[in-house]
Amino acid sequence: MAISVDIFEAMKVLVTGGAGYIGSVCTRLLVDAGYEVVVIDNLAHGHRSAVTPSARLVIADLGDAAALDRVIMQEKPDAVMHFAGRIEVEESMRQPDLYFYTNVACGINLLNSCLRYRVNRFIFSSTAAVYGVPETVPLTEEMPRNPANPYGASKMIFEQLLEAYSRAGNLRYCTLRYFNVAGAYAGLGEDHRPETHLIPRILRSVLNPGETFRIYG
Repeated sequence: MAISVDIFEAMKVLVTGGAGYIGSVCTRLLVDAGYEVVVIDNLAHGHRSAVTPSARLVIADLGDAAALDRVIMQEKPDAVMHFAGRIEVEESMRQPDLYFYTNVACGINLLNSCLRYRVNRFIFSSTAAVYGVPETVPLTEEMPRNPANPYGASKMIFEQLLEAYSRAGNLRYCTLRYFNVAGAYAGLGEDHRPETHLIPRILRSVLNPGETFRIYG
C-alpha cells in the first residue's frame, strides 16, 4: 500500500482513530509520504505506542464537540481521515445505541467542526457491511445498501450524512468500504484485547497449539 503526495493536494492531515489498527498504519504511511499528521484518539481501544512518533497525538473524544473545535481551530488541517468508531457486529446487536452514538452522533460533531473551520477534504472509513447480505456476487459500489445489523446501519447513515453535507456545501469526500482487513506494516498490526476479528484469530489458532478456532454453521 502506498499513499501519493497529491491525494489531497494538501500537506496537513487530521487522522481520527489513529491509534487503532487501520488508522495507525495510515498515519505511518502519511508520515512516510511527507505529510504532517495530527492524530485524535481517546485510546479506548487504540494504543499510544501504535502512533508514529513524528505524528502529534491529541487524546480527545469525538463526543466532545468543544475539544474537536479547539483541535481543528489550532491545527488547521487541510484534510481529515476518519477512522474512529465502533466496529464489532455482535456488540452492535446488543448495544445499538452505542453504535449510533459513536458512529453517527460523534461523526456529526466532526463534520460540523470541519465545516466551521473550512476543512473540506474528508475520507471516511466505512465498511462492506453497508451492503448487508448480497443477492449476487461479486459486489460493486453501485449495489444498494441494505445493512443487516446496527453496525452496518450506523456506517450507512454516516455515508448518507456525507452525501447530504456535500450537496449542501463545499465538502469533497471519499468513502472506503472494507471487508476483512488483514496484514501488518512497519511493526503495526491488529491488537484488540480481547481479539474478536476473524483473520487474527485464525492465525493465532495456527501459531498457538492450545488455541482453538471454531467455525459454526
